[in-house]
Formats: sequence, structure tokens, C-alpha cells
Amino acid sequence: MFFCCCNSAPVEATAEFVTDVQPACAAIPDESAPFTCKVQRDDAKWGAVLDGWGDCIQVVSVEEGKIQEYNSSAGDQEKICPGSFIVQIDGKAVTKESKKALNDMLEADFKIALPSMFQVRIENGKRPEGMGWGLVLNYQAKRSTCLRIRTIKEGGVAEYNKDAATLVKEDDFIVEVNGCRDDPVKMLEAFKNSVELDLTLMRLP
Repeated sequence: MFFCCCNSAPVEATAEFVTDVQPACAAIPDESAPFTCKVQRDDAKWGAVLDGWGDCIQVVSVEEGKIQEYNSSAGDQEKICPGSFIVQIDGKAVTKESKKALNDMLEADFKIALPSMFQVRIENGKRPEGMGWGLVLNYQAKRSTCLRIRTIKEGGVAEYNKDAATLVKEDDFIVEVNGCRDDPVKMLEAFKNSVELDLTLMRLP
């Protein structure tokens, strides 16, 4: 689902949200290099709730299954943890078809990337009068715990970027908006109702 925070008009959001999943980025270290691991599923379950973003697959939660079994013997820097991202499968870049293809795979070599986390504050006055934040955002209904920035247009975020030390970029993931997290619908409402923003974001390497 795509939503635009480009003006002050209400943002229509009909997506439902799963509340029984772990928050994005749980237990992720700040700085970790991507790593590759092999997981054999055989006839068992992968044991993960996955959120497909087209060019990557986010691990939303890890449940009973083969990924959990892999994690039990993996080192701390090589676990497939909630909030990590699958960016390659069997040496090939993830596409929008990759998540569905996993259903038929009995084993896979995953390249896992751990995002870096950072915060920005956009103070009142950065958003031009009569304009919105200038973000086109999307998420998957009943699955996502965060929002992804697809496009940055003219607006408050673009104005912030003009002289910011830490830039907000397209394809960044928004984890928290003014204290609101884990629920994309409420996060969108926070954008609509705020004149200042405290954002927590994550970015893939």
C-alpha cells in the first residue's frame, strides 16, 4: 500500500495491523557486516514471519522452525533475528517473487543484512506553509511493522535535508514517528497530525 504525506489532506488508511509480532530491529547490533548462511528446511517450516519489500525481505519474527534451529547454533553476529533483512537467496538478488518462491524451497543460502539505526529531528518551521512532509510511503497490510520511504518530494523532509548533517533518503525505513512505532496506520496518523517530527529510521548497507 502506498500513501503520500505531501499535503495536509487526511491520509486514507484501511490496512489492518498484526499486533502479535516482535518489533522491527529487536536485538540488532548497530554495526554488523552482511553475512551468508545456509538453512535446510526439508519438510519442516522455515519458522519466520516475513515481509516482502520487493528488493529485500524483512524478518518480522522468528517462530518454531528451521530458522530458529539454525539460530540455536549460530554465533551472535550470524543469527537471523527479527528486523534483519534477506537481500539475496542462493546468490541472487531478492525480487518481488522471492518471498513466494521460498514456500517451495527445501534449503536456501541467505545473505542477511542488518540495518543501521539513526534518529533525526525535524523542527517546526521546516515544513513550508501549506505543504506536507513530501513523503510517499508504503507498507504491507497485516504484515509490516514500519514504513518505507519510496519518494521524497518538495516538502518538510526535503527542506530538512538541505542543511542536515544526517540525511533522510529514499528507501529508508521509518521505525518510529514521535514515539509511535510498530503500527503503520498510527504512524501515518502521527505524520498527518504533527508539525515537528522525531523519527527513528533504519537503512540497509
